[in-house]
Parts: sequence; structure tokens; C-alpha cells
Amino acid sequence: MAVTEKIRLRVIELRAEGVSYDKISKEVGIAKQTAVDIAREQLDSISTLQAIKMEAIFEAERVNARGRIEQLAALHTRLREEIERRNLADLPTEKLISLFIKTSDTLKGEVYTPTIYSSKEQAEQASQRMQWQF
Repeated sequence: MAVTEKIRLRVIELRAEGVSYDKISKEVGIAKQTAVDIAREQLDSISTLQAIKMEAIFEAERVNARGRIEQLAALHTRLREEIERRNLADLPTEKLISLFIKTSDTLKGEVYTPTIYSSKEQAEQASQRMQWQF
């Protein structure tokens, strides 16, 4: 049986999803060794697909820095609002304040202040980088 481009692409997709060679060969209708050979030839494509899928998962689960900052900021706001509603003499408030401080510290670690350079400063930095290149 000739391996068509459609079969080759399906092998790449399935392997990127982590499907075993045995299952790939049965689904696509090719020999297991053929699936292995295709996957070896297409390692870069498989790796790229895996990275794209992982990025989508990270984005959906908000695992990236922006997502963490947004989640922490939302939690921080809710904690601050809850603390403001509470009587500070209550024992559970201690735990709330502790959590508020922890989220504040975590936010400080996530947030950065961008540095904006003038055109002159950018040109100087570019010149310095060029000096270090061989």
C-alpha cells in the first residue's frame, strides 16, 4: 500500500497527540514500522504540533504570566474587599490578611515595570550590542 500525503499527515497528528505506533498503524491501516519511519522523518513537524497544542492548553488554563497576573489580581481584589467588610478583631481575619500579604508579594514577583527608552538610548544600546557580536 502506498503511503499517501493524507496518511502521512494523520500519522504526524496522531503521534503529536501521543498515540502509540501500534494504535496509529491500526487506525491508519499501515505497518507499525511504516508509522515509526514516518514519525522519525517528521520529528520537527511532530514537535511543532506538540508545542502548538501545549501553548493552547497553557492559554486555556491561563498558565502564562499574563494569566497568572490576572488570576492573582482578581484574588487579591476579592481578598481586599472581604477584609474591608470584616471586623479586624475576628480571628479568621488574621488568615485573610496573611493571604492578602502573600498574594501581594506574589503579584510583586509577577509584575514588572517596562522601561521605555528614547530613540537616542535605543540607538546607543544597539551600537553596544553590535560591538559584542563577532
